[in-house]
Amino acid sequence: MIKITKIEKDFAAFRFLLKARDKNKMNLIFTCLFSDGENAVCTDSRRLHMIKLDRDIPAGLYDVITSTTNDIVLHESTVGGQFPNYKQVLYEGEDKPVKLSVWSKLTNGARTLFDIMSKGICVNPQHIKDACEDTGELTFHSADGGGPIQIINSFGTAYVMPIRVKK
Repeated sequence: MIKITKIEKDFAAFRFLLKARDKNKMNLIFTCLFSDGENAVCTDSRRLHMIKLDRDIPAGLYDVITSTTNDIVLHESTVGGQFPNYKQVLYEGEDKPVKLSVWSKLTNGARTLFDIMSKGICVNPQHIKDACEDTGELTFHSADGGGPIQIINSFGTAYVMPIRVKK
C-alpha cells in the first residue's frame, strides 16, 4: 500500500494525475493508476495525464483506494488485463511549444480555451480544465489537429484527444 499525504511535495501532482482516471467501473483498467517505475499515468481513453515519479512506485497497476483533499491511497491492483501502451500517444513533433494563458478560475479558463480553440482544435473543455487548472505556466503542442494535443504544466503532461466535428 502506498499513501501520499497533502504535506508531501508530489501530492498536487498526483491529484492532477488522477483527474484523467475513468469513473466508469465497466472499464476497470482505466480506473487504475499505471506505473512503469519512471512515470505514473492515468487515462480514460480520451485523455491521458502523466507525471515523472519522484518516489519509488514499482512498475504495475494500482487501484486508487482513496483520493481526498488530504490523502491518496494506492494498492497493487488485482484487475486483469494490460494497461495500454501509453508511449504510443506521446508527442514527438518538431514544432515549438505554444505558450497558453494561465487558467483563471475567475473566467473559468476562457482565455486558455480560446488559445487552443483559436487554432481550430475542438476539445472537451472539462478535459482542458483538468489539465490546466491550478498548474501554473502552460505550453502546448498539436500534431496538425489530427492527433492528441499535448499540454505541459508544472506537474506533468496531459494529452487530450480533439473532438471530431462533422462539416
